[in-house]
Amino acid sequence: MANTSNERETGGRAMISDTPRLVGLVVFLGGIAMVVMVFVWAYALYSSVGDELNQVAISRAVPTTNPAAAQSDQPPSVPAEQVTIAAPMPGTSLVDVAAVFALKVVFLALMAWAGALVASKGVAMTRQSP
Repeated sequence: MANTSNERETGGRAMISDTPRLVGLVVFLGGIAMVVMVFVWAYALYSSVGDELNQVAISRAVPTTNPAAAQSDQPPSVPAEQVTIAAPMPGTSLVDVAAVFALKVVFLALMAWAGALVASKGVAMTRQSP
């Protein structure tokens, strides 16, 4: 009977001594999952850059009359057909797209760093001796 209680005690101690290692393994796998999620999000960001750049506003030349000719009694120096004005098309600017892209890259870097910290903490927990 002493052997069975001794075996139970030893089994219980083994279970207790393995618990920090198991928790460390779970924490490590959680950190790895976080890093993998960052890679997936980074690929989605990379794939969407082309669509965002296609929505950038560009300027187009619009033929118009010479506004200076309407206020003056003299004939315009350039015929009305040759006067053009650069009018921006509706949409976001390239600076706005670049700023949003840079902000997303910074957040992805911070999330990758946090995932690496969690994974390293998990490794440290598995190496602790009971």
